[in-house]
Amino acid sequence: AEERERAVAEQGRQQREQQGEQEQQQANAEAENVNEEGAETERAETDHEETGDAEEETADSALAADMQHAEDQAQEAGPSTVTVQIKANGKGKRKSKKDEESDYEPEDEMTVRGGLNRSSARKGGRMHDCEMCGRRFLVRGEMPEQLLCAACRRSKDKASAADAASVARRAQSMKKKPAARHKMRKTEGGLLEFEAELPTLQNLCVRAIARHLDQVDSFGEVSGPSLDRLNRIISKLRVLDAQTMRLFMGTDRISVTLYDCTRIDAAGLRRISDECPMLERLNLQFCGRLDGASLLALAQGLPKLQHLRLDGAFLVRDTEWAAFFREAGGRLRSFSAAFAGFGPQAMRALVTHSVDIEALRLAECSGFDDDCLAMLTVPITEYEEAEQEAERQLRAMA
Repeated sequence: AEERERAVAEQGRQQREQQGEQEQQQANAEAENVNEEGAETERAETDHEETGDAEEETADSALAADMQHAEDQAQEAGPSTVTVQIKANGKGKRKSKKDEESDYEPEDEMTVRGGLNRSSARKGGRMHDCEMCGRRFLVRGEMPEQLLCAACRRSKDKASAADAASVARRAQSMKKKPAARHKMRKTEGGLLEFEAELPTLQNLCVRAIARHLDQVDSFGEVSGPSLDRLNRIISKLRVLDAQTMRLFMGTDRISVTLYDCTRIDAAGLRRISDECPMLERLNLQFCGRLDGASLLALAQGLPKLQHLRLDGAFLVRDTEWAAFFREAGGRLRSFSAAFAGFGPQAMRALVTHSVDIEALRLAECSGFDDDCLAMLTVPITEYEEAEQEAERQLRAMA
């Protein structure tokens, strides 16, 4: 096994050496290509200079011949002054190489050391050292932010492209990551609960109490929001009955809400008036076992009742609703009934006795018709209509 590991290590080392040699050969080849390009550029610039020098010599010879001819004509004409204008052949008069050298102003030491030569200056270029490999290369046009030769620039572009590809793959993998699935738990009552996050200690305590409600004698000092949350959980678990509902009762309670009364019979609902005599708000949902006698007992046993909501009291008949309003309609401020047998007799008793009511909600009442709706609109006299019109005009003027 050790020999096999040494063989594998030796093979890996040889592969790395071969890879390093290949990379070195590739770098040398790129350097030779760069040197060849520089040599070709220098040869082209040398040819251009030789061509310019030949044109300058030709122009100088023609200019000398024209000047000699002008002097001969002046000697033949005599001592008078003769002005001769000479036009150079070709594209125009050009300075000789000596004149150019005489007009040349040497640049400062910093510019010369920076790599500016005649050929590169004529083409608008400048020689610089690469920041990565140290080779000299020609830069034309605007100065780049980072001085890199062609080979180093290509390698840097490849590295940037690889980094961009890795970032794109990482972003794509994050997009494809599935969302966290909510944990589903089956309760004792057969219901399903979804836990989207870690529950708090208070919620755990409330659930523990709800699961062992039959062993609880009293909640003690529990805040209103916590008691309401506990009431909702107990109602959801369908464990609220005539025995467990006593935990939410008390002689000092002024508001009671029971979210699920399906397991509470009529006697248990009637006992609310005995255990909460100071009650002002009563909300009973899914109270399908509430009958007319129990409703009348609540009206007689709750003298301070002002707000009442009953959902699903379909056993209470129209005449029993009317008896309830005759008993407790005068102190009601809000009333809500849904899925109930609310009819014309109940509506007539409500309009007659509940004159101070401020909020009324009736939904899915089987006996409610157009006559019941007409009872809610009281006709006004002509004098009252004139007063209302005058008030509207005054509000419009203001």
